[in-house]
Order: sequence, then structure tokens, then C-alpha cells
Amino acid sequence: MGKCSKPGFLDIYACDDEDFLVSDKIIAGMLHAYKDGADIISISIGGYGGWGQGEEQLAVLNKLVQNKGSIIVVAAANDGAEGLFHGSRPASATNAISVGSVEAQAVIAPLFKASTGKELMMYRTSTFNLSGEYPIYLTANSTDDPKDACDELPKHTPNLTDYIVLLRQGTCQFFIKVHNVAAKGAKHIIFYMNSTSVLPLPDEESNVSIAAISMEDGQYIFNQAKRDPTGFKISFPSTKHLYVNSPDGGFPSSYSQYGPSFDFDSPQPAVAGVGGNVVSTFPMNDGGYASHSGTSMATPQIAGVAALILSARGKNFNGITMRSRLATTTKVLNRVKSSTSIDSAIHQGGGLIDAFCAVWTNTTVSTPSLVLNDTVSFRGEQEFTIFNNGTRMSATAQISPQKFSIKPGSSQVVRVNFSPPEKLDPHWLAVYSGFIVMTSDAECESHNLPYYGVLGSLKEQLIFDRGPNHNQTANYPYLTYEAGISSSKNGTNSSHAAAQDVQSPLTTTFVWDLNKHNKTVIHFGTLFGSPFIRADVLPGTAVLSQVTNNQDFHKSFRGTDLIGLIPNSEYSSNRPRTGLEDIFTWVWNAAVVTYENKEPRFLPDGSYKALRITGRNETEADWDYWVSPEIKLKNSKG
Repeated sequence: MGKCSKPGFLDIYACDDEDFLVSDKIIAGMLHAYKDGADIISISIGGYGGWGQGEEQLAVLNKLVQNKGSIIVVAAANDGAEGLFHGSRPASATNAISVGSVEAQAVIAPLFKASTGKELMMYRTSTFNLSGEYPIYLTANSTDDPKDACDELPKHTPNLTDYIVLLRQGTCQFFIKVHNVAAKGAKHIIFYMNSTSVLPLPDEESNVSIAAISMEDGQYIFNQAKRDPTGFKISFPSTKHLYVNSPDGGFPSSYSQYGPSFDFDSPQPAVAGVGGNVVSTFPMNDGGYASHSGTSMATPQIAGVAALILSARGKNFNGITMRSRLATTTKVLNRVKSSTSIDSAIHQGGGLIDAFCAVWTNTTVSTPSLVLNDTVSFRGEQEFTIFNNGTRMSATAQISPQKFSIKPGSSQVVRVNFSPPEKLDPHWLAVYSGFIVMTSDAECESHNLPYYGVLGSLKEQLIFDRGPNHNQTANYPYLTYEAGISSSKNGTNSSHAAAQDVQSPLTTTFVWDLNKHNKTVIHFGTLFGSPFIRADVLPGTAVLSQVTNNQDFHKSFRGTDLIGLIPNSEYSSNRPRTGLEDIFTWVWNAAVVTYENKEPRFLPDGSYKALRITGRNETEADWDYWVSPEIKLKNSKG
């Protein structure tokens, strides 16, 4: 029956054959849904982003909401480990209803058995489909190793096909551990947690079966296997499935992605739904159930609540008014079970959805959140309006120290003066947030209004990562010759790939012989989002001036005339912050274009440098930049 008893559904798939997110298919999907009369569009896919506007995909979404009245609900994504300023697109769109995740109160947990007789519990839909007993293989020397299997396993590692591999959750991303262990033949992996919190994991990754267990059970297995490597084993007999209380039930999911957006254009997320360990029907030969986790699970719930509101209260809502209604009738959550601290508003949004109150409230708030911006552009004076849409009773709200009543059909403007936190170093770029709580004696007429801001200057943030690469062989940015790196699917030279450096970095002056290497690659990471990044070519003898000017930035930079652009780099707009295990790569074949002539031409043999710059406007002082070592071009076609 779900959230809304009689909805109509339209299923649209917007990924390509290899499950890559393709912007034009997202756009086509949204337009198709609107054309076919969908009141609510639910999107449970996303990619790197973090901007509210700018890209065509975001522009289409924003216009559908603003001009056509669409309600578009989007999953906030699951890279919570990346921390702040890592919003996903299209969830970060100005007018989207971005959805975060909260853990379910109970989870499916089958039992398995140790050869000592002890029963253990795994957080998975079902146990491994294995008969007999299996030995444990340990990849670490102790349970205190946070980098357990984060690197390739030693050459002397045996074939792990007939083992159950025990890994600590650790610090690197779990798919890296799976890749490293699978390379040695592993088919079954058990992850034990870093703390009492249990991280939801997929049942399978790269054809390897995966299960999560508690920290306590993991330490028990580790100690027994360490004490008796050949005698201690585990088995997976057919047992009843238990439905047990989740250790983190009712609290924000650790994987739920954080905002805010770089342009402070949208609440990211706006609201949270139940997305952790969601049990639902699942396509199997004879029918069945499965448990999955992610903001993609929470998003249909929020879309269902929105449909319920339209069903019960009429269709006089659009995405903007619906977002305010959903986000301010919520339950504000603490960070974790063991904490009395409220979780950040840029992690839980307005809080956990309250379907009953979202439907039946008669008072509404004019905005889903108050944006205070950063220190340079601080907006300390804010106001919002509370509307009483009821017909029979008046609602009373209290915002200390003011108390007021709102008659039916009227509204009340509330003004708030904020002061930013003190005694915090602005270099930390601390994101602070909280909630204005409006209480009422009438049921469902209380509201929570989140606010958030940043202490420090967004404008002063360095963009390019100058830290070491994944293999500790060079500091970003740097050049290599191309080796198995392909251009991205959208036709540009840029791609967003896993940080696996396959060629030796070129960190000093080098000769680029195009008869031997037809392409070079710029590897770079970003510490913060940038609305504009481009790559230029300079003369090899160029020395950039420390004195900035505001000349035509299309033709010169810091006193040096530009030879041309690496093709397609001028389209590199609204770049996100790169993740822990990701980099950007830019493939170059020694051709350039100019703003006057878009036809690529090869450079003649000579001495050159690559310049990568990023900025927010046409003022040189506001740009971060990097200059490559000198490149001596040989055997060019130019």
C-alpha cells in the first residue's frame, strides 16, 4: 500500500548500457515525465556536482519547478565519508527537494555459527549460500589496523577462494578493499565495524559476496582465528531470519551526503527519509525480499509523502512550497544514539519526515531554511513568514522571546538577527547550523526551520589540491604520458576517475616526442568547487608576474600572452570537489584552440608550458593557478 494508496506510476530509466549517469538522459527523463503529466518526479541517481545552477541538467530541473510547478524529489547520494561541500547533482539544484537518509529502526539479521559453538549475527538479507565449515583468512596483524587491505595484498598471499576473508571497515573505501582481496581469488568477505555503528553494505560487489557484522563479533572471530588459524572455522546453517533493533535506528545514516552547495543556492539535503536497511520486495525467480540502503531508498518515501499531501490537500503545491512543507514539519534528530548533540542541518536537512504532520498541518513556513552565507557575505538579518491556512482555529507559535497568535487566513512575519560563532579560526571554514523551533499546542502546527552558514571566506579557498597522489609518487597537479586513460563519454577531454596512477609523473622539463607518445595527461584534484576551470598553453620561457591585472583573460594571464586553450577546456564549468579516491584527468594531444578559432590546430615543435587556472570572475587576483614544467615538443604535426 505504501505512502499513497492509489498513485499512478511512470518508470523512466536514465542511465546508459553501462549504468553511467548521462546528463542528456536525465534531462530527457524529466521532460518526458512532465510531458506525460507526472505531478511528482522522483530521481534516485546522481553524480558529482555541488552547484545549484549553471549546468543544463540543473537549469531544466529548476525551470520545471519554477515555471511549470513540478515537484522533483532527488536522492542526495551516499558519499557521506567525503565530508562537507560534497553535494551531488541533480540533488543540489536550486529547486530540487534533496533527500538524505535515516537508519531504519529494525534490520534483518540472520545467524551464522563459529566452530566454538558461538552464534554470531550478520547484517545481511541472508547468510552466505555455503555448506560445510570454512576457515578465516586475516589480512591484518591486529584489529587496530585502519588500513586493513587498503593496499594490494602481499605476493605470498594464498588463493582465497576457499576462505572467508575477515576485514575491518577501516578508513579507505570498501570497494578498494574488495578489489584488493578479490585479486587473490576471494569470493566471500565479512567486514567488521570500526565502532558500535553498523555500516550498511551491499550484498555483493564485483562478484564477491559481502556481509557486515558488529565490531564485537568481528573482534571475536579475529581473536579465535589468530589463536587457532587452522582449527577455527565458521559455517552458515539454514536458520530463521531475525528482525532485530538496529544499533543506529532512527538516526542519520553515516553515508548520507553532506552539503552545503558551493553557491549556497539550495538546502542540501532539504529533508531526510528512511533509507538505511529498507526491506522491500525484490525480483527473484519465486519472489522474495531484500534489504538495501541509500538515499535512493529514502527518496521514494519522500515522493510518496508528497503524493499523499496532493491526494489529501489538493494540488495547489509546487516543488518550492512542497519543500518548505516537508522540511519544516519534521523531527529534528541527534547525531548518533550515544550523543545529545543535534545533527547538522546540512546532513539531516530539516530532519526526519513526519508524514502525518506534513499532510495535516494548517500552518506553513515561507522557506525551508535560512541561509546565512559565509563571513564575507554574512546575512545576519533574516525574516520568514508563517501562514495560517486553517479555517476554524488559530495556531500559536513561540519563538523566544516572542509569542504571537495567527488568525485563520492571516500570516505573521518573524525577524531574526544572527551573530556568527566566535573563537573559531576562519581558516577552518567551519559550517555551523541549527534550528529555529516554533512550538504550538495544536497538533502538527509546530515547525522546525533549519539555518546554516560558514565561518570564513569561500572566495579565499584554494581550489587545486597540492597534496601527494594516490601512490605517493608526485604532488598534484602533474603530467604523465597517456596509458589506458580514455576521454569522458560527453566528448570532452576531461574525465573523473579513480585515483590509479599508471604512468611515471613528469615533474621536470621533458621532451615530448609525439612519435612515441601521442598524448599527455594532466592529473589534478580539487579541494573546493569552482565555477570555472580551464587549461591554457604558454611559451616555455614564460614567467608569470606576481602583479595581477584585469586585461582580457581570454588572451593573457599575469602578463603573459596565451598561445591557446587545450580543446574543450573552456567548457569546464561548475567543477565539484574531488573525493578521497578520485581525481580529474585531462588528456591532451598537443592541439590548441582559441576563443576566436574553435578549430583545433597542432602546435609546432617548440617549448611550451601548460597552465591550469580556476576562478570566480574576470579578476586575476581571484584565480588559483598551476603551471606545468617546461614541455619540449618534438615531431609534432603542426
